[in-house]
Amino acid sequence: MSDGYYFNVKNKRPEEMYEKVSDYFQGKTLSWYARSKSIMRIQEKIDVVERDAFIPVALEKEIRENILKKKAILATDISVKYDIRVSAIKLLLKQYEEEGLIKLLDPSLKLKIYVPS
Repeated sequence: MSDGYYFNVKNKRPEEMYEKVSDYFQGKTLSWYARSKSIMRIQEKIDVVERDAFIPVALEKEIRENILKKKAILATDISVKYDIRVSAIKLLLKQYEEEGLIKLLDPSLKLKIYVPS
């Protein structure tokens, strides 16, 4: 842990106040502690989704057909819709750009937005 990190316990780190972790939680679980804190209750739950690293051929054909129907194409939109990693979709979009199927809207933008040719 860094020196700037505090566990919100009166500006003292837990290891400074307790000898063992079990003393800090007093037999209760971490989930109980998280439910008891109002700050932790208002935070959204983050779901980790494991996505495919490779695009199946049948799915690639479907993506190719759907891309032509859209006005704007973002890698993240396609990634979420087909449950594939963003990096794999970015490579696919670069390939489509080289083929002339799509073109980059504005190369100076950090967010890559593609449009059908």
